[in-house]
Amino acid sequence: MAIESVGLRCPNCGAPISVDMKVCEYCNSPVVVRTVNDIFSAANGVGNETNSVSSREMALAAGFLKAKSYDRAIAVFESVIQKDFGNADAYFYAAVAALKGKRPFLASPNAIKKAEEYLQTAIAIEPKGIYYYLWSYIRLDHHFKKFYKASPDYRELHSMAVNAGLSQADVKELFSTLDVEKPSEI
Repeated sequence: MAIESVGLRCPNCGAPISVDMKVCEYCNSPVVVRTVNDIFSAANGVGNETNSVSSREMALAAGFLKAKSYDRAIAVFESVIQKDFGNADAYFYAAVAALKGKRPFLASPNAIKKAEEYLQTAIAIEPKGIYYYLWSYIRLDHHFKKFYKASPDYRELHSMAVNAGLSQADVKELFSTLDVEKPSEI
C-alpha cells in the first residue's frame, strides 16, 4: 500500500507551512490546520510544550489512520493519552482506529468493546455530538443488527448527538475516515 505525503500550504500565499506554525513566515497570515475535531488546532497547545508535542503526535496518528495503518495509529493515540489523558480527541480517534476500517457489524467483539471504552472516556471528558454519533453508529451496526440489547441504544445516542450539536460536516468527515457508507437509519 502506498502512503501519500501531503505538503501543507498557506491558504493566503501558498508557501509551505507546518502543523505547528501559528502564522505564515512569508505573508504573516494566521495559520490554523483543522480536521473534523480540530485535532491540529493550535488552541490546545498555546504556550504549553506538552500540548505542542501532543499536537504533533495527533497529526502523526491521524496520518496513520488515513493511511489505514490502524495498529500504528492506535499506538500513537495511546501514547498521546498517556501524556495528555484529558485529550478527548485522542480517545475518539482511537475508537475510530479500533474499528480497523471495518463496519462495526464485521468488527471483532474485542474491537467493539475497546472502541466503546474509548468513546465513553471521550464523552466523559468532553461530550461532543460526533462522539455520541460514532457510538450511535456502533450500537446500530453491531448491537442492533445482531439483536444485542444495549443501553443506551442507537436511537438514544443519536438524540444525544443531535442535542450536543452534531455537525453534518463532522458526520461526512467521519464516514470518509471510516471509509464505509453511512447507514440511512441515522
